[in-house]
Amino acid sequence: MPWTIDTKPVEFTQPTQILEETQDVAPTQRDQHQQRVVGKLIANRGGDAATEYLLALDQSIVIGRHRSCDIKVEGTFCSNHHCRLAVEMSTEDSNGFAVVCHDMSSNGTFVNRVKIGKGKTVLLTHGDTLEIRKGNYFTYIQTWYPRGKENRDDVGEEIVEAKYQITNRVLGTGTFAQVKLALCKETGQRLAAKIIDRQRFGSVSVKQHGTDFVQEINIMQSIDHPNIVRVVDVIRTKKFLYIFMPLVQGGDLFEYIMSREKLPEPEAKFVCYQILMALKYLHERNISHRDVKPENILLRANSPYAQIMLTDFGMARVVGKKSIMQTMCGTFQYIAPEVISVNSGVDKDGNDPPRGYSKMVDCWSLGVLLYAMLSGTLPFSSDDDNNAILFSEIRAGKITFPPKYWCGISDEAISMVRSLMVVDPRQRCTVHGALNHEWIKSEASRLQELYLSSLPIPDPSTTTLSGDGLDAVAQMTTNGSVHVVTAPYLPSSPVPSTRARNHHYHRIAWPQ
Repeated sequence: MPWTIDTKPVEFTQPTQILEETQDVAPTQRDQHQQRVVGKLIANRGGDAATEYLLALDQSIVIGRHRSCDIKVEGTFCSNHHCRLAVEMSTEDSNGFAVVCHDMSSNGTFVNRVKIGKGKTVLLTHGDTLEIRKGNYFTYIQTWYPRGKENRDDVGEEIVEAKYQITNRVLGTGTFAQVKLALCKETGQRLAAKIIDRQRFGSVSVKQHGTDFVQEINIMQSIDHPNIVRVVDVIRTKKFLYIFMPLVQGGDLFEYIMSREKLPEPEAKFVCYQILMALKYLHERNISHRDVKPENILLRANSPYAQIMLTDFGMARVVGKKSIMQTMCGTFQYIAPEVISVNSGVDKDGNDPPRGYSKMVDCWSLGVLLYAMLSGTLPFSSDDDNNAILFSEIRAGKITFPPKYWCGISDEAISMVRSLMVVDPRQRCTVHGALNHEWIKSEASRLQELYLSSLPIPDPSTTTLSGDGLDAVAQMTTNGSVHVVTAPYLPSSPVPSTRARNHHYHRIAWPQ
């Protein structure tokens, strides 16, 4: 019997610690101790490290490539003096001050995905995300309020209540967050409200249990792609962090696979193609999802060839070309060998472990997901929940294709799976390589036609879609119901879904 949204939610994130990695030290800001600090700028610029820069009255911060800048950003996409943030006294603002961003670059400075424009200035409010391309994100957090506004929680909750009606209908839950059905009072649109308990989690600027909510917000507010769930609104209060997202009506890919045991090869190919579109968009922006699995793929409709959307960016990271990730995180059956090796002390040949891993872990996870779609089974499993055996199998990378489950599957599809599941990430197929693999390339025209027909009808005034269908659709409205996002086993052999739902694999994140 498949689960419904009324089923008791299952926690799927283990409350464990992670390895704290070396963080950059923020440049000293001149005479900041003599000024009133009103907020901070949280920077995520590659890897897992986050840096905080204080914002004080009558001071400014210049971001750019030049050595004189307060925040230096390397790369030709960034101008010598890209933008300037300043805190100014203001009699018009209820706070008594205004935080402004002045765009000094023709390369583009974006606030919440909207380009400011060279020579123009915008006002920043609590929670706004500033982007300077190539994975450089900065979130403005207001930390000081004038007398009479000290109880920020009351103000924040008033904003939530004025804009949204949050129902008691629980759609999903995790260690630090709960997802509830919400309604936008202005439009009537049904939304999924992810409510994060900040007091239980600690500071949202501190990474715990493999999840960094500031990073998640930074990334999701900068993303605009039809195959990725977008953020509608973010509201912070003293006790809670609210993330509002569109409601997706088709359930998740795991439920869809289990209801059919496995997917026909043409349909699995289309799902894979859409996931590749999402990963292409992310990887081009130096973003690694790090938890690609069927439960994190939502369907716009519970029907064949529906639009799919990648969700749950709690473990996602911005990683530069020369930086690596070192946190042990992911979901057991879908994590890449190099992620396990970071924590194991040696690689599969007994050599020193790799220093870290790259966004190629997403390609391995996609290979496991594709294996599951085509066969209804997982390539690696342990019947007695022995994780040591499971990890040993993953690191060895010996993949079998039993005829019992793979009869009728094309050689090209098997080749695609093999190319994505190469143990050495340097030899593994990239997203670009996968899109050019014969299994995809041979039906490129058909896949593009299906891709365009699966998208909702866009608003011509707000949407730009290129002929190849790879650009993001600016606005999507997907109303319906959301199902509980849990982490049950796909069986090592096809069995009734009731058995599958009685087993749960684990999301992981722990230190060395």
